[in-house]
Amino acid sequence: MKGYHPESRRQDRQIAHGIIRDSIAHITTDLTNLQAAMHSVDTLKFHDIYLLMEDLEESFGKKTFIDAAFAHLAERDDAGRMVSSSHATEYFIKRMKLSYGEAMVRLRNAETIFGEDVKPDPGPPPTPEPEPEPEEEPVDSSAEDDVQANAQAEAEKKKRAEEERERQRRREREEQEARQREADERAERENEAKARNRDKLGSGSIPADVLRMIDFELRQLDRYAQPGRHELRSQAIDKARELSKSQLKTWLRKAIRHANAKAVMPNGERDNTALLKKRELHISQPDAEGMVSFRGKLDPASAAIFMKAMSPAARPGFDKEETGYEDTRSLAQRRGDQLTQLCSNFMSTRHPDSGLGTIVVSATRQELENLSPDTLLPTDTGIFLTPLDLVRLGAAGSDYLCIMDDTNFQPLALGRSRRNANLAQKIALVAAEMVCSHDGCEVPATNCDVHHIVAWSYQGVTDLHNLTLRCRRHHGDNNDARDFRHNMAHAARCSETGRAGTQYPYSDGLRFNDSTAAQQSAHHKLKTQDPPGPGSSPTDSPRHDDVNSPA
Repeated sequence: MKGYHPESRRQDRQIAHGIIRDSIAHITTDLTNLQAAMHSVDTLKFHDIYLLMEDLEESFGKKTFIDAAFAHLAERDDAGRMVSSSHATEYFIKRMKLSYGEAMVRLRNAETIFGEDVKPDPGPPPTPEPEPEPEEEPVDSSAEDDVQANAQAEAEKKKRAEEERERQRRREREEQEARQREADERAERENEAKARNRDKLGSGSIPADVLRMIDFELRQLDRYAQPGRHELRSQAIDKARELSKSQLKTWLRKAIRHANAKAVMPNGERDNTALLKKRELHISQPDAEGMVSFRGKLDPASAAIFMKAMSPAARPGFDKEETGYEDTRSLAQRRGDQLTQLCSNFMSTRHPDSGLGTIVVSATRQELENLSPDTLLPTDTGIFLTPLDLVRLGAAGSDYLCIMDDTNFQPLALGRSRRNANLAQKIALVAAEMVCSHDGCEVPATNCDVHHIVAWSYQGVTDLHNLTLRCRRHHGDNNDARDFRHNMAHAARCSETGRAGTQYPYSDGLRFNDSTAAQQSAHHKLKTQDPPGPGSSPTDSPRHDDVNSPA
């Protein structure tokens, strides 16, 4: 690159590093002093300091840009490798103690501000030129005059038709060129707006929750909306200086409706699948009482199916013939029961070997012997059930209760006769672990894959002692070669406790999943009575000496 000086670049980096280091040191000291001063709350007066606190809140708005810039660096420079992961989210979760949701917000914000420039959507391919028609056989010279006249008239007709087709092709080319120019101009406006947003956030101040609300609302913007995402984001950032958060949301939703109404695909047509692409369903984690909340939206066709399936719940007593009881439920309760019935019907139609109709309950023999109405037993769904809940589930042939202890829990072995674990193995494995076995992870078994500790491709067997549960994110992070290259870890099993854990580079022992969710599994309760020391060795092959071996 012309004018590029590596030494100058290095000096600039050192200067920026020094400013960041000194600024964070000052901020840390000042926040500590401010915290100490606020301990004198009994002697302070609101009217003496409220303007100062407003300035502080305004200053914290600058952290939104700082967080996005750091998230961009983390994604670009592969920060996940610091915690043996290929995902930057793991760095934020493990080192900065952020939730997965907050980590994703920062990374999405980084992509919005620092990601690649918007490229124009390519238009439809140009209309191919028609192949020339074959020439007609010459008319015999002895033909009559009327034949020649008819031939001349036909030639004139073909000529006019060809001229009309040429005009049509010219119009289509002009329309395609106009649409391509419009797409190029839209992309240019988007990139200019993106640069403006970066300057605004880099020099101004906007609260993180306001920016999060803006980005959440912009998810309803169609792909080909006019104006686009970055333009509307720029307008919303400007409006944030004069409107409250609720007023800004109202303004933004109106702007999004107008922008979507102008959305046209590169071929000049409306996108009839725009609403279908926005369908979603979010399921919360169980709360303190085990209750789960739902939030989402459906496209019109899906909504019609759902409303039809839920329609029996609109009137009381729709299932009175089955229950025989007077219906005193509210409309909301009837809808909840109808949804449960629909899901139960689905599960009852699944083949038992699929596992889709199976709910696995994990319990120790001691827990079952001391069973009470308040006993909570973990399941592979992440939901805890009482004995009454188990009765409500019914004794379906596809439901299983796996009782485990040190004497009667026997691994099920298949050797290398097949790669995939069978249903019985999955049930035993789920009952043993209940959640992903990666340290600190609480993803329930229903959202996990069965993972070979020694990979199948490395002659690993499909026996229970060589299997563990891993969620999709941690399954993908496992180093099947087990050579610690790129600072990546791998699953292993402890020879003393039989627990599956993770072997990290530069670590002599395994790290186990001791999260709150993992502690509820029967295997965890049984195998942690006498935990091993930090030097316990896994049953698998020892770690390699060269932990930094090249790829």
